[in-house]
Amino acid sequence: MVDEIDLQNLDDRLAATTLLALSPFAKRKLETFVHLGPLVGCPHIGDASQPVATLVDAEKFAVIASLYYDWNPNLDKAWRLLLFGQHHDALTGSDTENVNLDLLTQWRESLTISTAVRNQALALVAADSQLVREIEQHLADMYYVQGIEAQLADELEGAFDAFAISLQWQPGHAASTRKLRELADRADAIYAAAVAVVRSDPDLARRRLELVTRLVPNASSLARMARQQLAALR
Repeated sequence: MVDEIDLQNLDDRLAATTLLALSPFAKRKLETFVHLGPLVGCPHIGDASQPVATLVDAEKFAVIASLYYDWNPNLDKAWRLLLFGQHHDALTGSDTENVNLDLLTQWRESLTISTAVRNQALALVAADSQLVREIEQHLADMYYVQGIEAQLADELEGAFDAFAISLQWQPGHAASTRKLRELADRADAIYAAAVAVVRSDPDLARRRLELVTRLVPNASSLARMARQQLAALR
């Protein structure tokens, strides 16, 4: 027997189980639904399995918070509830309506647990200004190291981006500031090297010329020449 299910008429029945009130699953019509056998097509059920993103965030922020606080939340149940519904029928939506309702109930509970843990971890971290500063320092150092690695590999564009991000996390990061200044001092040499490979390696030339425009003041003659070369490449 084949029935067509319109979710608009199921909102009341699914109110306690829908994962997200405004999700595509809750607002869109399911395809033809075969109650008996595996020949069903409810792809939006699989789309509703979204707690994984929140759960991963909860794990990350919980680890950060646990490094500074005596707090070790247990997300085992949330993972079990989520992973229990990751069999192939759930991911494709090829199961029966009662199974779908069970899956949504489990995913709702998993989302509730992971959201609570994530929010608590963020609150713990944000409440400690010293901790926030330490995290910002570590992130600035991390991007600085990435910039050094890129610079050693002659990936100057990546180095510039990494040093710039480092300064976003800690505006006064001395090492990143120094490295950006060194790159700016090399702008003339970078421009010359870019012009030299315009014909042999136009992609590399374009990247280096774009880097020059970021390294020097927009009104400078070097920036103007770099933009002219870029226009010719296009």
